[in-house]
Amino acid sequence: ELRRATPPNVQFVDHVDRERLYELYAESGVYAQLSYDESFGVAVVEAMAHGCTPVVTAAGALPEVVADCGEIVASRDAAEIAERIRAVLERGVTPNERAMARAREFPPERRQRELLAVMETLWL
Repeated sequence: ELRRATPPNVQFVDHVDRERLYELYAESGVYAQLSYDESFGVAVVEAMAHGCTPVVTAAGALPEVVADCGEIVASRDAAEIAERIRAVLERGVTPNERAMARAREFPPERRQRELLAVMETLWL
């Protein structure tokens, strides 16, 4: 039923390999992560690295990750979320250079190092 009600510019994608995932990010222009609870948001960083403009809820670390390179929706109101996505699309879906630069601030090595540091404090 959801697929029938979805406009043609929205795709539902099952599991894909990493290469195809990166292609989808590059084709998309907008990445919405509408979590109610989120610790860091690796997927949003990946999408940003491929030029997507993120539209995220104000859950967990998502606002910190996105900063000023995307849209942060404070409410869970579907109409407001849709309006924010629509606004991004109306501005155009060219690669978001600010999002790409922001994503480079979170290289996997940094995330690994910081996670290990936190884990070490828990073990001591």
